[in-house]
This record gives sequence, C-alpha cells and structure tokens, in this order.
Amino acid sequence: EWRDAVGFWTHESVSSPNDPRCHYNLGVAYAAKARSPDCPKRDVLLCYASAIKEYEKAASLQPNYELCYEGLGVIYGYLGAHDRAINYHKMAIALKENSNFYSNLAVEYIYKRMHDDAIKACRRSLFLDPWHINTYINIGTALREKHEYTKARRAWYHVMKLNGGNKSLAQKIMELKK
Repeated sequence: EWRDAVGFWTHESVSSPNDPRCHYNLGVAYAAKARSPDCPKRDVLLCYASAIKEYEKAASLQPNYELCYEGLGVIYGYLGAHDRAINYHKMAIALKENSNFYSNLAVEYIYKRMHDDAIKACRRSLFLDPWHINTYINIGTALREKHEYTKARRAWYHVMKLNGGNKSLAQKIMELKK
C-alpha cells in the first residue's frame, strides 16, 4: 500500500504522534530519499528539511534519543553547516559513546581543518571498535592533510587489509607515493 519508506513512516507517525521512534524513522527515510540518486535535485533540500523536522520532533519527545542528534549532525554536515554538525555529534556522544558517532565527528573536524581533533576522535572510535573501516579512512585523510604521508598510507593500507581491497583507496595511496 505504501510506495516507499517515507509513506510508511508518515502513516506511522500520524497514527502514533507521540512515538519518537516513528518520527526518528521518518527522519531516516527523508534523509535516505535526499541522498538517493532518484531524488530530483529540486527536492533534496526539502527532504533534508523534513528529516531535520522529524529528528527534532523525536528528540523533543525523547531528549535522550542519541540517534536523533547523530542524524542531525550527519544532515548538517551534508549541508555544509559543520559547526552545527559538530555540536550535534557531541550531543549524541554525550548520551552514548559509539564508534560511528566519533568517526562522523572526525569527518566534520576534517572539513574544518581541525586535524588534531579529527585524529583524536578517530582514536576514540578505534578504541571502541578497532574494525571500523571508515575511521581508518578518516584518520588517513586527517594525517594526509597534516602531511604525515607515511602514517596516512599505513592507515589506508589497514583498510585495504580489512576490506579486501578498495580501488578508490588504492588510488589515494598511489597519489601519496608521487
């Protein structure tokens, strides 16, 4: 009956307006729709705005719902509002330490050229989950930006071992050898 996740979770959030899970999942659905290649460019910002509204609604219903703040951090990062994204990632981490949250925080620090903070966030992420592939990519990026090429290569080689070979990462490593 529902054409997509947005339709399903819209129905659920109308049926259960005080259920933060419904609003959170509707936010997830809008964010996924915004990132979908099938989403017309004219609708991307509208989908992100709708996702923000739903995450904020879920957080107002359940203030300790860390995933809402993490979702807000990711969206604001996509929108280029990196300071705001950093604040939301920190709010999520304050509620629950999670390797993904730290890895996403590191991405925002990299955008802000705060490479030491990015490396610190990556180290915390790897302490929580030593197999977190995206964190190795992020720490390699931060190290590359600091011109610590040997350490960056080491982090990226580690990803290739964990991931069984990654062509875009192999390209980055080759560029560092030049």
